[in-house]
Amino acid sequence: MGSFNGKFRDYYLDLNWFASIDDARSTIQQWRHHYNKEDRLVVLNGVAKSVIETQRGKHKTNVFTYRGRPVTRINNSGWKRARQIAATKYAEDHREPV
Repeated sequence: MGSFNGKFRDYYLDLNWFASIDDARSTIQQWRHHYNKEDRLVVLNGVAKSVIETQRGKHKTNVFTYRGRPVTRINNSGWKRARQIAATKYAEDHREPV
């Protein structure tokens, strides 16, 4: 949230003059829409990048889905279970302990 607030303040509140409260609301709403639709992706390594590129285009708006619906939360019980299954499969394929 800090990143959003900082960018919002830098780009809109500090740099723009508004003719009215309605003008400010309209401009802020447009900026929020743009900010939320912007492709923000931090790739840590080549494996992560390849996973993301493999998933792109499979869903109209989201990279990661489950049963056709966007993944909106991580680290819940389903995510932890899937991660454990993937780790086990990786260990079996590479003959490494989990």
